[in-house]
Amino acid sequence: MFGITCKCGHTGPHDSFTQTMMGDLPPRHYQCPACGSAWQIVKDKPAEITKDGFFLPPTLKVIGAQAQF
Repeated sequence: MFGITCKCGHTGPHDSFTQTMMGDLPPRHYQCPACGSAWQIVKDKPAEITKDGFFLPPTLKVIGAQAQF
């Protein structure tokens, strides 16, 4: 397992950021159990193959999300 650190400074295991009192969050959605900040990870650019034949994976970015109970 790996840990996640929120911008508020709270650090905890991955599972604690994917679960709320009402259940599990959707895939790639996270919410801090300490401050309630929520975010999700989305694809910024799709994967591509260059002219030289190199595979470039998709790039990801973090955006704010609606917090849940």
